[in-house]
Amino acid sequence: MFTMPVKEAAISAIFHSISAFCNAGFSLYSDSLSRFVEDGYVNSVVIALIFLGGLGFGVLMGLRRYFLVRSTRFLAIHTKLVLGTAFFFLIAGTLIFFFFEYDSSLRHLSLGGKITASLFQSATTRTAGFNTVPLGQLKEETTLFMILSMLVGAAPGSTGGGVKTTTVAIIALSVKAFLTDREHVEIMGRRLPPSLILRAMALMGTATVVYVLGLTLLLMVEE
Repeated sequence: MFTMPVKEAAISAIFHSISAFCNAGFSLYSDSLSRFVEDGYVNSVVIALIFLGGLGFGVLMGLRRYFLVRSTRFLAIHTKLVLGTAFFFLIAGTLIFFFFEYDSSLRHLSLGGKITASLFQSATTRTAGFNTVPLGQLKEETTLFMILSMLVGAAPGSTGGGVKTTTVAIIALSVKAFLTDREHVEIMGRRLPPSLILRAMALMGTATVVYVLGLTLLLMVEE
């Protein structure tokens, strides 16, 4: 705390807050945000901005109406789906990163620091691009998890990229319907149109092919 002059701190705060909300991942520091790996305040603010930017402006407006009116009528299915998938990926990513890196890149941190770093990497991996742990020290399985997370990305209409969390959610619901031998895919009592399911699968299939081809080319030209 108070590790730099006020003017420099203000510029850094403004720049990183915009970069975090826009899921840009640009930092003024050569080590990204590694110097703040155990700083709970900085991590909390950046994680919150990344999370909000990744929800999408439609969802943010829906939440604004909900908090103003205090009625679940103003929470559309899309809003509920985005919030559910966002929290799921955030928690699941934290647990996976913590499990894989506990004795590796996180070994020098306290337990609280390990949890904070895992939560931060889970929030930033899918779209933002910041890091508080050295990426070169990550295990191969963690790197694979991060690649898959970047494929998923953020929500539609957000500042993040990827195939979108709702696309993955729709495909997961389709798989569930198939495994349970259901004729229709439903979410919260509403039936999804076949065209929406087909669009989600086409998008995921196309993105997967592009990712695999890109990874293959990188493996061919990079040591």
